[in-house]
Amino acid sequence: MSKDAFGVELARQLYAAERALDMAIAETNDLASLMTRGRIRHRISAMVGQSALEDIGALVAGLTASRNKIVSAHGALKRDAQDLGIGWHAAGPELKPAEDGPVVKTGRLQVVA
Repeated sequence: MSKDAFGVELARQLYAAERALDMAIAETNDLASLMTRGRIRHRISAMVGQSALEDIGALVAGLTASRNKIVSAHGALKRDAQDLGIGWHAAGPELKPAEDGPVVKTGRLQVVA
């Protein structure tokens, strides 16, 4: 396997891990929303489920901190790839902030900072 092929494989796995964290955050937030909206809709006391809701809130905070770590690791891997001359641009989303890549045209719209 070439260095560039390794870089692409690594980038794809990194993207999958980032997506998994985002989905975990989204699903956990959906759970908290369902709990609170359902409680209101069914006129259930706010005391019911409070400790579970606190646990879910703490879980979201932990997942968000984990997401921050993988974003940091992404930056470190990008710098390492550049330093080693490893290409890994063929994976993940194309729309990225300016510090992560060039502006990408998407049809008639253009991504701007």
